[in-house]
Amino acid sequence: MFYQKCPLCPASSIVNFSSREKLVQHIKIRHRNEHGKILFNCALCQNASYENYNSLKLHITRKHGGKEQLASSACTSSTSTGEAIPCSLPDDELLSVLEEAAKSYMSVDQLLQLRAASLLIQLRDTHCATQPIVNEVIVGVAKLFDTFLDILQNKFSKDPNEVLTTHEIVSCIETFRNQSLFAGVETPTELEKYIEREEGSLKPVKVTVLTKDVIKNNLVRTIDVDYGYIVPFLPSLKKILSCPEILETIENPAPVKSGVFTSPIDGYFYQNHPLVKEDPKTLGIGMYTDSVDLTDSASSKSGVHAVTFIYFVIFNIDPKLRSCRRSIFLLGVVKTSVLKKHGYGEFLKDFVAGLNQLSRREGVNFDIKGKTMNFHAIFVCCCGDNPASENLGGFKESHFAKRPCRHCLVHREDLFKSFKETDFPLRSMSSHNQQVAEVEAYFDLAPKNREGIENPSVLYGIKRKSVLISIDGCDVTKCLPQDFMHDTIEGSLKLEICCLLEEVINSKQLSLAGINNRIQIFSKHFGVNKPSIIEMHHLENRKLRQTAAETLNLAYMLPFVLRKKTRGGVMSVCKEANLKCFMMRLQLLDYCMSEELTYDDVQKIRRLTEKHHLLFQELYNCAIPKMHYECHLNQILLYGPPRNFWCFGFEGKHAYFKRLLRIYRCFKDPARTFAQAHQQRLCGLMLLSNKGVTGPFLQSSDSLGAPMNVKLQSLLYRSGLLNFYPNISSDLMLTQYKIASYNGVKYRRNQIIMIVKSRKLPTFGEIVHMFLHSDKLMFMYKPLSTDCCDNSLNAFKVRYCVDAEFGIVAACDLPYHHQIFLIKSSSTNYVVAPQRSFAHSKL
Repeated sequence: MFYQKCPLCPASSIVNFSSREKLVQHIKIRHRNEHGKILFNCALCQNASYENYNSLKLHITRKHGGKEQLASSACTSSTSTGEAIPCSLPDDELLSVLEEAAKSYMSVDQLLQLRAASLLIQLRDTHCATQPIVNEVIVGVAKLFDTFLDILQNKFSKDPNEVLTTHEIVSCIETFRNQSLFAGVETPTELEKYIEREEGSLKPVKVTVLTKDVIKNNLVRTIDVDYGYIVPFLPSLKKILSCPEILETIENPAPVKSGVFTSPIDGYFYQNHPLVKEDPKTLGIGMYTDSVDLTDSASSKSGVHAVTFIYFVIFNIDPKLRSCRRSIFLLGVVKTSVLKKHGYGEFLKDFVAGLNQLSRREGVNFDIKGKTMNFHAIFVCCCGDNPASENLGGFKESHFAKRPCRHCLVHREDLFKSFKETDFPLRSMSSHNQQVAEVEAYFDLAPKNREGIENPSVLYGIKRKSVLISIDGCDVTKCLPQDFMHDTIEGSLKLEICCLLEEVINSKQLSLAGINNRIQIFSKHFGVNKPSIIEMHHLENRKLRQTAAETLNLAYMLPFVLRKKTRGGVMSVCKEANLKCFMMRLQLLDYCMSEELTYDDVQKIRRLTEKHHLLFQELYNCAIPKMHYECHLNQILLYGPPRNFWCFGFEGKHAYFKRLLRIYRCFKDPARTFAQAHQQRLCGLMLLSNKGVTGPFLQSSDSLGAPMNVKLQSLLYRSGLLNFYPNISSDLMLTQYKIASYNGVKYRRNQIIMIVKSRKLPTFGEIVHMFLHSDKLMFMYKPLSTDCCDNSLNAFKVRYCVDAEFGIVAACDLPYHHQIFLIKSSSTNYVVAPQRSFAHSKL
């Protein structure tokens, strides 16, 4: 065994080296600048010696072909004693920590702190990392360091009876010196291979629809012109079903109440499907497609880099888990211009084939955790805005088309004559197939033979045969429901707000500046989605510059904003008919945003929609096609409440890709970048979940803020707790929270919650304390007395009870899991609960 001390170190040094290579490495690092004590000799030359190691590197680079010579034994080192030691020259040489500390006149602890600060500063200032990223790095490095110490401890404690010498300890530590904590996962390629080895991969596949031949380097080569990327459907579904929390909800479906609609699984389409009657665990597959412009809408490149994302969801997943963004799975990414040119056919071929396999009686067998399981699935519906849905369905995308509706055959001129669905001939699958055949036959004719023949594409509003027709049991005239977010919130609701505000301003009752000022005052009651400033040209052009969430808050706020004090009290500045029309609009919002609807509710929505739209036309003499689309709300009977398939969640999914774009800045092939990054992220998160590093892959959005441990006897409201839990000790340590999140809703002190949901008047309470009891989030609340429902404000008038006892309710027992706003107006408290109204008069 080779053990040797360094000849250049003091005699008192106790460090011995187990190999000549480690000794030479030590000499090069510790004694590189000690001229005269060591010579670096080139093994390829005669009489070529250098006192400085960097000089030898420069010599080898110039004389002997560069860096490839550095990897071989191209030099020797000789000490002042004349001993020659062969060595290899590495590319990177770092000063030891002790030497660096000595040169900078710092202790080792100070040097460690400096290096840690340097890392964080570079992350934050050079790479623009946010504080959560910095916190994640700090926690991650601390965990890695703890793991490394455990490995060292295991090395030193293999035999408890063995006593290690200092030399053996140092030698053991030296074996780890050149090892990286990230060994095997340092590069993106290594990390990808690790995930693929441990968890498997779901790599996107390129689908090419147009190629061309080009000459390059005097050779004819075929290059792809139009293409996109898809994720194979069946392998993706198999991996998704391997998640325990997803499989559990599918294997244990929730009971369905007859006549009550809470999800697409409760709808008539799913419940009456023959396959579902045979197998109640049949998967209900939904799809969503939308185009996203990656550049600023005001830039010269607007629309050039637009990309269309295609997602799919499983409606059987519990709604609490389905609200998680991870429950939206990628199906494909394609440039929008390519889809408009070639359609969805080639890109959805794999999806259609997979669904048809699943919809057969024999189904598809998947190996889930070593167990063979049989699955069935049907296609339920596809969500999206109007252009995307019409393009996917093969219909004309423009509302200027002769037949602009994909649900009925209404003529463009008759679009606003009636708002009753039964007044229009509805499309059916049998007639649609015949119309598609006529369109295809027409375009098969030579252009000269088309003269004198009416274009059936214009007559029926159909462009091409939809790829969805190839799905077994799919009715393309019904499987593309209207999206509530795009049609109502960002469509007819914005239009009505513009018309109402313009009417108030023209009547000189309130100025636009006064309206904006009052909006800012009331905005403090409506959380983070505060409405933006409204300008006059927004109202004149009928284009309100607000997001969907801001528009909703503005709508519920307007009845309070458009009031003023008079001698007779507080009254609305709106005309009676205009206010009545807007209140009907708010009632429609309440119904359509409800989590649970019945058949009677759907009939009320139909009647209220017709009544509201006719009054709106009479008052403002304007309408938009989206008002006609709202007449087809019978889709609730087929697919459940509109909130179950509206685009809010999918729009939130787009935010992930927009963040990626800001990081990668890649416009060469963004579809490939997005598809690969998303799939790597999906497999990585599943790996962490399966290894137990994180929780379940699909996690509910429940979370708790910073805990505060206090004694029960020190609480101001301890009597309320003791009334509910008389057996607990007053010395009990109670864990309190200032903020908590449950079912996606953030709760904090002084927030309003609904305690009892009643058809007459609901009961509300104000949160006083939040704490955990038996692993349940509990609210101690101060009860409020509900006096009445003020129909002119679409709000409940409430008051605080002076001598009322405090109550306690579990978060899971709340009848309503959405934000409720408390507004104080004219010394009166009102609760605004955006839900199905309780005290509205019968329609």
